[in-house]
Amino acid sequence: GRGRIIAQPDSTDEVFVGEAFGSLSIMPIGELAFRYDTFDRNFFVLLDRSSSMFERIEGGDVKIDVAKEVLVELIDGLPEGSIFSVRTFGGSCETELVSPATVASRRSLREAVLAIQPSGLTPIAEALEATQQDVQAVQGRHLVLLISDGIETCAGNPVAAAQDLVGLGYDLMIHVVGFD
Repeated sequence: GRGRIIAQPDSTDEVFVGEAFGSLSIMPIGELAFRYDTFDRNFFVLLDRSSSMFERIEGGDVKIDVAKEVLVELIDGLPEGSIFSVRTFGGSCETELVSPATVASRRSLREAVLAIQPSGLTPIAEALEATQQDVQAVQGRHLVLLISDGIETCAGNPVAAAQDLVGLGYDLMIHVVGFD
């Protein structure tokens, strides 16, 4: 079914909620785990590559290294023929489409993810806005997985950008994974 955007009771931010797809959890030692219930979605990963991703989490691991490790595990678990896209955001308030939404080889996806290096600010809204074009290029159900450790630092409005993305009318879900 389609999701909707609702306001949290004690917050001015809005949250997208919808049908369950899988489960996402942060383990006590700082590891991130993603488990699938179904594989019938196209994956659009938005990865924060701002300089704060060089910081360490409890346990001593570097945030970007944990994120890369989890993404490689996610890629390795994809069934053949899965459509997967990776977009990063950081630098001078910019995004980069590292791997477009296509049936890419696991090897090329792994190499692309492992080559990501953090720098700069955190343009979350810009990444969500750019994802509008990404999802329009592919038919079917979409899962947008946004991974970040910070807040918007480039004067964008991530809530409005998420609303616009959902407002396109596609069958999509947005999961947000936050460090800290």
